[in-house]
Amino acid sequence: MLKSLQPKLCCPTCRQPNAGLDLHVFRDGIDAHVRDGVLVCGRCGGWYPIENYVLELVLPALLNPDEAAAFATKFQPELRTLGVDATSPQREGALSDAGVFDEQIKQRIHFDHYAEAAHSGFSDYTESPFIRAASSRYLRLWLTAIGPVGGWVLDIGCGTGICSFPIAEQHTVIGFDISKRTIEKVVDKALAQNRMARTTFFVGDGGYLAFKPGSFDHVQTFGSLHHLPDPCQAMRQIQEILVPGGTHFAVENNQTIFRGIFDLMMKIYPLWIEEAGAEPLISRAMVDEWCRGLPVAINSQTSIFLPPHLFNLLGFDLARSAVDWSDRICTLVPGLRHHGGQLVLETKKLE
Repeated sequence: MLKSLQPKLCCPTCRQPNAGLDLHVFRDGIDAHVRDGVLVCGRCGGWYPIENYVLELVLPALLNPDEAAAFATKFQPELRTLGVDATSPQREGALSDAGVFDEQIKQRIHFDHYAEAAHSGFSDYTESPFIRAASSRYLRLWLTAIGPVGGWVLDIGCGTGICSFPIAEQHTVIGFDISKRTIEKVVDKALAQNRMARTTFFVGDGGYLAFKPGSFDHVQTFGSLHHLPDPCQAMRQIQEILVPGGTHFAVENNQTIFRGIFDLMMKIYPLWIEEAGAEPLISRAMVDEWCRGLPVAINSQTSIFLPPHLFNLLGFDLARSAVDWSDRICTLVPGLRHHGGQLVLETKKLE
């Protein structure tokens, strides 16, 4: 975890923005990172482990109990010195929260399995010509919107980091995901590629954004809102943690008239296994309703008018050109322009 992230964090247990988390470093890492340590809330005593560069900023119910116990045993002297009760409060909290986080746990198990290669084709999915071509288009739009001036960017549901690392060329990127196995892999990638100086990846819950107001210049959600238990609440929280003038860029499954064709093709030949949350499809009208009363300006367009299966047959270079040209042509057709498979949103917080 980047040490410079600590002042932006707040406790997900007591959820008080003015209750800071105290950072205690057990072992320093490279590039101003904490390798091992703990964050402790001065208000409620909640504590959050950092091990092998991975912070777990979630409630006890979302921790692996065996791994939490192993951490407490490994760093027992350090925790005892701090006066941290590293066992009973965590267990009691986990029991009291039983059943509350079923949706988050479902998502965690799903993506843990992917990261552990329990589902065949995980690597092919993240590196497929379609995913790479579509991500390339969205990143070009996003980087043009935010410009070259370095800032702090939050990547909610960062997954493998496919849309994190390109942004980190010019900005400091903080990414989190509910899946610890996924985060461990993306941290390993950051270490292998010498990307640690501008990145931090941690385990977090998109159901509650544990950051102080005005912590980020920009926020990105690439296909993550539809995995959350309450995307409306998430969008409103995003506006709270943005600075005035900050932008939220999102890409989501669109409520399109062609969705049935895509669903049929995925039944015949699935490209990935989906585990959506409460809102598997999102429309511009839904976003307008979720942001009602907020000081925001919303721009949107749709993308991907041809089946992903077709793009995968072309290879990356041709798929990238096909995505660009099909988007340009189809958005010129009045009856078609709002029915791409992906809804691309740019929501700016007004100053």
